[in-house]
This record gives sequence, C-alpha cells and structure tokens, in this order.
Amino acid sequence: MLLQLASLFAAVGAFLAVQTLHNAPLPASGGPPPLNLRGGAGELPSLSAESVFLADTTEGIILHSKNADTVRPIASITKLMTALALLDKNPDWNGLITFEAQDRRNGDIAYLIPGEQLKVVDAWNLMLTASSNDAAMLLTRSFLGDEAAGVLAMNAKAEKLGLRSLKFADPTGLRAENVGTAREVAALARFSLSHAPIREAVLKSSFQFAPKGKAAREVHATNQLLRWFNPPDGPILGGKTGHIEESKYNLVFAARSYGSELMAVVLGSETNDARFQDMAKLLKWGFSVVQGERSLGD
Repeated sequence: MLLQLASLFAAVGAFLAVQTLHNAPLPASGGPPPLNLRGGAGELPSLSAESVFLADTTEGIILHSKNADTVRPIASITKLMTALALLDKNPDWNGLITFEAQDRRNGDIAYLIPGEQLKVVDAWNLMLTASSNDAAMLLTRSFLGDEAAGVLAMNAKAEKLGLRSLKFADPTGLRAENVGTAREVAALARFSLSHAPIREAVLKSSFQFAPKGKAAREVHATNQLLRWFNPPDGPILGGKTGHIEESKYNLVFAARSYGSELMAVVLGSETNDARFQDMAKLLKWGFSVVQGERSLGD
C-alpha cells in the first residue's frame, strides 16, 4: 500500500509539473529572462535553433524562450508519447515479441531482421536509446493493436495531460504531422522522465541486446550529449532526439545542478552537431543563472 501511495504521489507531482510548464507565462519576445541576473550569468549565447525553451522546473520559472509556442514537427521526440501509451499497458519486460516485416520503417539504423524474437525490454531500449523506428512499430503492434490504435492512444494521453499542441500521426515521429510546441515538449519530457523505465532507457549511452538464438549486438544512443556533457554540480536526467527533413534537428534534455533541475528544448537546429552545441550552451548559461541566484540568496 505504501508503495502504491508513493507511486500515486509521484504521478500527481509529475502531472502538476506538466501543468506548471504549460501554464507559466513566457517572457516578452526578445526580452530578458524573468530572473534577476545580477549573479553574472552573462549574455545568452547565440543559438541556431528556431524554437527554444528553458525552465528551472524546481522553481517553476522560465529562464529563456524563443518561439516557444510555435507549433512545429517534433520528429522522434514523438517516441516519448509512444512510450507513455505503452506503459499504460503494463508490459512484461522479459516477455518475447517477434519483429515482422510489417514493422519495418526507414529513417534509421536497421537493428532487427523479420522473424527475430527479442525481449520487450530490448525493443524498449532500441526505441528510446537508439530511436529505432522499427522497435517503435514492433512495440505498438504488440501492445496497442496496430498503428491506428497506437495513434489514438497517444493523442488521448496528450489530451489527458492537457498538452493541447501535441498531435500525433504515427508512433515513430517520421511523419511531419507529429507536432507540438517547445513549451509542451518540455512538459512532455518532464512527465516522461518521472517514469523509471523511460528515464533509465534515455540515460543509456550504449547497450547490448541479443535476439533469441543470435549473437549480441552493440547499440549506441542517438543523444550524443550523454557521452560528453557534464553538468557542473549534478547528474544528467535524460532526453530525446528527433530529426526529419521538415523539423530539422530537435532535442529535449534535462539535467540537475546547484539544487535546480533545468529542462531545455531546442527545435529546428541547423545540423546534428548544432543541436547538441545549442543545448550545451543553453544549459551552461542556465546553470550560471541558477548559480548566481543561489549565491544572491545565501
């Protein structure tokens, strides 16, 4: 009973965090962040991303935004909602599922061959760590019925969370009709990371899996920040990449330092490398703001 209550309170807390990000007012376009910057954070660095959102979720304060309520394609960030819809089905992580030809999608590395059996947890990690489109379709078919049913479940989840800009057209993010705002992508990620199976998967920089009867395969995360970004005084909390031609390069990422958790989103960065550089610069600036504010409060 105590564990059930703890889970309930955690879910309620995460939901309130979603609503805080959703309802918090944005600073005026082009204006200063709504914080006292006497702590010496310095000028906000130049970013290539077309939409940006940065919030201190511990304090419920938006540090910076640019076009944060503009609806844009979010690409494979979509898979966070796919994951939430799948968690509602309480999957057996050690159960075996079979990859079929109908699950095949293009746009990423093909880790699976039709007819192979693998554990649910391995397909889960492929979907979230490696952003595998094939794994997203395999899991959707196995637990949500088919692609159409999966999309219905994802959109219903977005509506339940009050994320009105988030609309989904497929479970992978390959379609440009998977859209949302930077602000609500942050809220989606905040809620997603409150679930341990999602958080653990998006924190993996690499892993191995072996289809039944076959040799192990090495898989690397699409999120390059996991390999080189180090918050100054705390852990990385996870994130998710996304890219299609229509969206350019997207990333949502969270980290904790100086007693605060920062949630950041960059949508529409110019290149793969640019989105990681944009994110690193944004978070470093945000933590300098937080550190300065903490120092003023001492």
